[in-house]
Amino acid sequence: MKPPSVNTLILITAGRCCRADVDARGEISGVWSQARRGGLNLAESVRLALGLGSPVSGRGVLVLTTEVWTQTLSLHRGQVSGLARAELEQALAFEAEPFSGLSALESVLGFCDSGARDGTASFWIVQLARGEREAVLRVVKEGGARLQGIAHPGAVPAPLGAVASGTAWRRIECWDGAWLLVLCEDGRSVQVKVVPSAPEPRDLPAHGTLERLNARENSPFTAEEVAWSLNDEVTLRSWFEKLARMPGEIPLIQAEAAAPPRHLPKQVGILLTAAVIVTSIAQALWLGREKQSLTNLQQEYARLQPLIETTNRESAKLKTELGEVQQKLKNLQRLIQQRGSVPELLRALAEHCPETIVFSQIKPERGVMNLSGIALEAMAVDEMSIVLSGALKPVGLVATPLEKKARQAQSNRGPWDFTIAVMPVEQATRNAPPLPTESDN
Repeated sequence: MKPPSVNTLILITAGRCCRADVDARGEISGVWSQARRGGLNLAESVRLALGLGSPVSGRGVLVLTTEVWTQTLSLHRGQVSGLARAELEQALAFEAEPFSGLSALESVLGFCDSGARDGTASFWIVQLARGEREAVLRVVKEGGARLQGIAHPGAVPAPLGAVASGTAWRRIECWDGAWLLVLCEDGRSVQVKVVPSAPEPRDLPAHGTLERLNARENSPFTAEEVAWSLNDEVTLRSWFEKLARMPGEIPLIQAEAAAPPRHLPKQVGILLTAAVIVTSIAQALWLGREKQSLTNLQQEYARLQPLIETTNRESAKLKTELGEVQQKLKNLQRLIQQRGSVPELLRALAEHCPETIVFSQIKPERGVMNLSGIALEAMAVDEMSIVLSGALKPVGLVATPLEKKARQAQSNRGPWDFTIAVMPVEQATRNAPPLPTESDN
């Protein structure tokens, strides 16, 4: 559902507790952030965040936390057709129970439509233990505020960057291990998909602007992207501003429990009873066949057991020997490659290094040569990486900036301490390094 008008936004992640206040014009009037201590539960983390600014008495509070379980579920249209919202919520809770591990009777759930395809309806859902919701509600009430709901912080249905109206965009987000794909293929309607691990590039359309939020590690994308991280205070404030003007719907766990439906349709009860009977008969027949099959397998296993044990011992020995040979070969190949690439690297540095960059150290480490030094301009590090990549391409090497730290001695925050990684193209493609970080000493 569409979130209500709120006065205070609370963000709770594994490592941070944040708060943002919204004024009467819908603008962010203040942002506060503090590290979350280990062992602090959700309710106490909310209490900590509420105390970061002025008293919240009389304000509406929306809690956004990665501690809610989130997923997208697809059901056949026939399963949900004609169900009231409360009945649909109950049905989704039972569908989600095997995946979330949360009992449908002891948890609360929020959901919204996430698109339809080929006769199926997709729903983006969030789920939280009922006891945790009640604890958060008590903390908010103790502060004199009103809990407007609890939701997942991901998938704000709007682009984080500057995108022209009607332009397609897409974003990949990583929230404490949960990966979300946010797609707007026509520039208007937004679809959300929760995936169990980092998605492949083929999961996204080939057009439109690509954004990344917090997905610095294990990201499958290496180019043509705009990266955002909520560890940056400017980005955090911008993200809160997007939330304050949220144009679309999100799955929202209500502050108070909704009244359960008085009764389910009689047809559902009849179908469930028939399904139980048919399942019981089928299970009895299946168990009989499986019991006989298991007896035959046990006899065959007893006959083959000595041969299996002998084969396993020999296989383990050969596997160990093969691993040792492969490791020696890898070490030899890495040594040969590093020795052969050093002259080309030094030649490229001598020919292309600008006056605004000084290299102070070349340090080989696990097949990668890390070049460290100091630059007057942060952009010069990126440009030098591009120039080195072009110069080293004939010998199969590529240069990637890893880190830039500002010394804050000049108006442009420079000079900058930096590190550039030089590695084989195959290694860079197989295990792309994270985006370079810019930080202050």
